[in-house]
Amino acid sequence: MEVKVLGNGELGSVISQLLKVEALGANQITSIKNCIIFNCTPAEALPEITKHQPDFIINCCKGVHQGKLPTDYLYNNNRLVSIGGYYKARHLANAKVPIYVGGNLQEEILDIIKKIFSIEGTSNNSRNIELAGILKNIYLLDYSLKFEDILKEISDHNLLDEQALRAFIDDYKKCIEYKSRNYLFGKIFHQTNKVDHLSELGLVEGYNSLDHITLDTPLVNKIKKMYKK
Repeated sequence: MEVKVLGNGELGSVISQLLKVEALGANQITSIKNCIIFNCTPAEALPEITKHQPDFIINCCKGVHQGKLPTDYLYNNNRLVSIGGYYKARHLANAKVPIYVGGNLQEEILDIIKKIFSIEGTSNNSRNIELAGILKNIYLLDYSLKFEDILKEISDHNLLDEQALRAFIDDYKKCIEYKSRNYLFGKIFHQTNKVDHLSELGLVEGYNSLDHITLDTPLVNKIKKMYKK
């Protein structure tokens, strides 16, 4: 089965180079039919992907669109795994980074993933792996939050299973260590109470997700209110 990468941004370009496969732009989406694809597109592209019938989707999207996670769009008509944890193009280009995989755990697909990632844990629940990444992005928008309060909310509301929680913790801590865009966005907002810096940072998926997330928990609602969402 042919492997392709959908999305030719920084992450998609690095994955395609490592696998020595084609990276497709949005105008080439019709080429994914009957292929195994790495999905490296923003959440807004999710509704279009299943229309073009890929055979299997390895999903790297950590966004939410119109209240739905990637699995909600991609799973019904496609076989799917989602990748969680901290993986950025600049690190992936230098070494295999640890990640977590959830969904249809087929050996052929895991073998493809292992060519460029180190799999730390697996689960049959792709939705939880996705939610871990989305929650991480949103919680980072509030620079004042204490990590123990975040973990308490996740536990109190039973938001993540064991593997997804491991992915969340790893991702969250490394985003702070490496000063991710969501982290920097939240820190600057904490200092200025403005969002004028959005264009300077590029895609800030946590901020974009606030208009779409339907989760009703105290900290998420606090962040939405803080940003007037």
